[in-house]
Amino acid sequence: MKIKRGEIAIGRFLIPYWLFGEGSRFLVCVNGAQQTMAAWRPVVNYFSSDYRMLLFDFPGQGRAKIISGSALVTLDEQVEVLLQVLSAQNAPGKSIVAGASWGGVVVAVFASRFPQLVDKIILASFGIRVNEKLVQAIREGQQLNGTATGEQVAGVIIKYFGQHLNAAFKKKMYDQFKNIKKEHLENFHAHGQLLEATAHINEVVDLHSIEAQTLIINGEMDKVMDLEDVTVAAAQIANCVVKIVPGVGHFLHNESDDVLSIYRDFLSLPSEQQLSKL
Repeated sequence: MKIKRGEIAIGRFLIPYWLFGEGSRFLVCVNGAQQTMAAWRPVVNYFSSDYRMLLFDFPGQGRAKIISGSALVTLDEQVEVLLQVLSAQNAPGKSIVAGASWGGVVVAVFASRFPQLVDKIILASFGIRVNEKLVQAIREGQQLNGTATGEQVAGVIIKYFGQHLNAAFKKKMYDQFKNIKKEHLENFHAHGQLLEATAHINEVVDLHSIEAQTLIINGEMDKVMDLEDVTVAAAQIANCVVKIVPGVGHFLHNESDDVLSIYRDFLSLPSEQQLSKL
C-alpha cells in the first residue's frame, strides 16, 4: 500500500497527516475527541485499495502540536484544520468526508460551510445534544484535571464510550494513553468544557444547509448518544439515510466489520440519488 506522510503548519498548530492508497477519489477521516488516526485502521485496511485515504490528528491528539496559545481548540479552529489539510492535497473534485463522534460535528459544520468541496459525508456515532450519560462522562473527566494519569483518562473513555470494545482494543487504548502528554491532558479537560458549552448541535451548525449525500450511522448499544435524536438530525438534512447497527456501541467499525459493509454500500450509491430517511 502506498503511504505518504506529511506535516502542515496551520496557524498555531503543527498537524501531521498520512495519505494511504492510490484511488482516484479522496476519503477523509476525521477523529473523535482524544482519538488518533489509529482509530481508522479498520477503515484504511478495507478501503485503501479503492480510495486515497487522508487521515490526520487534531491539535491535542496524537503527534499534533499546539505551538502557542490555549489548550482549548475551538470548533472553528478544528474546521479550519480540516479545510487546510484537505486543501493541501489538491484533491480533484469533491471529497468524501467521514467523522466519528465529535469528528462528526466537525464534518457537519465543514459540509455546511464548504458544500463545493464535499460529495458525501458519513456522520458516525452522531448526536445533536449532550445527554445525561455524556454529561456524567464529562464531569468524571473534569474531576481528573491536574491529577490524571493516561490510564485514568483511558478508563473514563472505556467506561462510558468503549464498553463493547474487545479486550485487545481496550489494551491498545490503555497503551495509547499510558504516556499521554501534559498538553493532551489539558486538551481533554478543555474539550469537556467545549462539549458542555455546545448543548445542542443547532447552536453551531444549520443542518438544513448540508447539501452532501449523508449517512448517519449509530450503534444500538451506544449510551452517550440518544437514538431518537438521530431521526431529528436526519429530518434536517435534505439527502440523508440513517442506519442503526444492532449489538454495537460507540466505536462502530472498531467493534463490528458489519459497519464497514454499511459504509461501502453507502459510498457505492450514485451521489445524486435521493435517499430514504430510514
